[in-house]
Amino acid sequence: MRISGMDMRTCLTVEQAASVFQETAASMFTGAAKLSAGLRRLTNQLPGAQRVEFFTPRSESPFAALESDEADFCVGVSIPKAAGSGGGVVVVQFFAWDRGDHREIRLRSPSTIGSSGSTRQVLVGLRQAYAAKDTQLKIQEV
Repeated sequence: MRISGMDMRTCLTVEQAASVFQETAASMFTGAAKLSAGLRRLTNQLPGAQRVEFFTPRSESPFAALESDEADFCVGVSIPKAAGSGGGVVVVQFFAWDRGDHREIRLRSPSTIGSSGSTRQVLVGLRQAYAAKDTQLKIQEV
C-alpha cells in the first residue's frame, strides 16, 4: 500500500479549509459512479445506497498518545468510484493545524496499484479547489 498526499500552507481558516474539503469531496462522486451504483443496486450486486461518507480518522498506532502536535481538526472521506474503474472507494484523510498567521493542512490517501489513478485524480481535484480559494497557497507533494 502506498500513501499519497500533500502538505499545504494556507491563509484559509480551519473552517474554510474543511469546507473546501467537504464540498470538493462530495462533488467527486461523479455521474458515472452514481449510475454504476444504481445499476449494481438494481442487479442486487450492491446493497443499499452508495454515497460519499465522512468519518473521523483514528490512529491505530500504540504510540498515538505520545503525539505532541495533534491536529486541531481532522476528517476522512470515502468516495465511491465507478465500476469501470474497478469499483471500490478512494479514501482521503484531512488534518488541519491552526498556526496563528497560517494554517497547515495535510491530505493523505492510501492507494494500491489498481487505485493509484483514481487516488491521483481526487488529490488533483482537491489541489485545484484549494488553489482557487487561496492564491498564496503553498503545496508540497508527499
